[in-house]
Amino acid sequence: MAWPERNKVLTLGERNFDEIPFEQRNLYLTAVTYSDLADRKVLNQAKGVVLSDRPGEFGRILKSLRQLIPEMKDREIMVVILAQNRTDYLRILELQPTDAQFEQSTEVVEVNNIWDAAEKIARHDPGPPEGPIIPLPDGEERKMSIESINPVEINLSAEDELILKRAFWDCDRLFLTRLSGGRASMSVYKVQAWLAEGNARPRPLPFFLKIDDPVAVKKEMECYRDHVEHYLPFNLRPQIAEKRCVRTRQKRALVGTFVDYAVDLRTALRSGQAINLLFSLFETSLRGFRAQPLSSKPDPLPDVLNGFVSARINLNAAIPLMVEREQIAKDFGLTTNSTWIEAQLVDAARPIKCLIGPTHGDLHYGNVMIRGTDAVVIDFASIVDGPLTSDPAALEVSLMFGTDDEDKVDDFKEWRGFIDEIYGLNIQTLHPPALFDSQPGKFSWLRRSLRELRHVLLGCDGEKAEAKIVLGAYLMRYARLPVEHLKNTDLISLAERRHAYAMVVAERLAISLMPNPEYMI
Repeated sequence: MAWPERNKVLTLGERNFDEIPFEQRNLYLTAVTYSDLADRKVLNQAKGVVLSDRPGEFGRILKSLRQLIPEMKDREIMVVILAQNRTDYLRILELQPTDAQFEQSTEVVEVNNIWDAAEKIARHDPGPPEGPIIPLPDGEERKMSIESINPVEINLSAEDELILKRAFWDCDRLFLTRLSGGRASMSVYKVQAWLAEGNARPRPLPFFLKIDDPVAVKKEMECYRDHVEHYLPFNLRPQIAEKRCVRTRQKRALVGTFVDYAVDLRTALRSGQAINLLFSLFETSLRGFRAQPLSSKPDPLPDVLNGFVSARINLNAAIPLMVEREQIAKDFGLTTNSTWIEAQLVDAARPIKCLIGPTHGDLHYGNVMIRGTDAVVIDFASIVDGPLTSDPAALEVSLMFGTDDEDKVDDFKEWRGFIDEIYGLNIQTLHPPALFDSQPGKFSWLRRSLRELRHVLLGCDGEKAEAKIVLGAYLMRYARLPVEHLKNTDLISLAERRHAYAMVVAERLAISLMPNPEYMI
């Protein structure tokens, strides 16, 4: 359902300007007061606001901007300040607020260029209004019901609630379920919606809704347009609903189809339901990405792997956390430090040539959803050019060193023994582990998973050292990341130790890449 055309221009103050340019562009001027702007119906019809006053009397307008701009910005309504002469124009530019919030939300136009103001408003797209937009039969406003199983966990701010009401303008009931994963600053929900009366059918399939910083969401939407839509099968990724991706002053929504009736990769692997799906993930779901290096730049490139490794490790992103993790890692046998490991990996990468192409950039087990026999990839905010070995390495680290709510608090000793068996003290090659354990245990499912991943790695056609360098980089990256979102908070200590132990294994890889590693062992 399309939202109603928003073609009204609200005027505040003296309307001492030529109205014809607005009429020519099918814009309808409506005089309002500041108190009128509290009326949702008035704002829902507005495309822009023109502030005007008598020559030399613009002080009241500027004083009102701090009250007006947030309201208009939250609804993407354009604000034009009309200067009556050149002197006023220069003075307004000098006196208006200079922070980015105001600069991006206002246009100052001289009255003799009123056509410019009309043209800018006519070209402006304010997006959908605050819903629901269908009135009740008696003319009263319809209210939107926002529900959840656990309202305390949802805890929407006023800005979040407005985003929901604008993103789902055609609905009168929403049911939210908070999804784990992502940064603390980001809110991610499953949204089940009921379309308001007047739509063809009441229940669309569920949506996902991500509320995040506008720059981050804009980047992710660009990744979908530039990469995902062209290179990933439509049934193995979410579809973005761009008309619902509204923004406010400080946040923006990313809305798309929800991958329903699916479980994350780690859950599926643990239960034995994802046999051969790791191979399918790289050879089917991500095939379009992985075909690009051989299609566009068939020759391995020099002087790129070292920069990629440095960017992935990025120790400066979490210095206080790394200090704590280093101390834990030293208790488990770390002999150097994170700075030394990074330097060794970067130095080892300098002479290596590798095939470069688009990579997911954050391929952890929570970003691969298993539905039947399909591996559906989600969350494309981190797409970056990198070596073919990078996505398999990222997923390997996530699976082998990750923690979920099925783990046990006292698992660390047995898990460490398993990790030490897989990543020995003297790592020569990243070959697939044996098909069977010497003695079956609770981590046998990880061995099977790693065997399949390593066979994918064999098909990357890279130098032997490349895979070790990239795996070391992702181990160091994992060592600086916060622990996973865990419902069982007793498992946080286990997760912290596993993150720290990733640094111990990264050190082993770094040592194995040295010309004469034996003196370090």
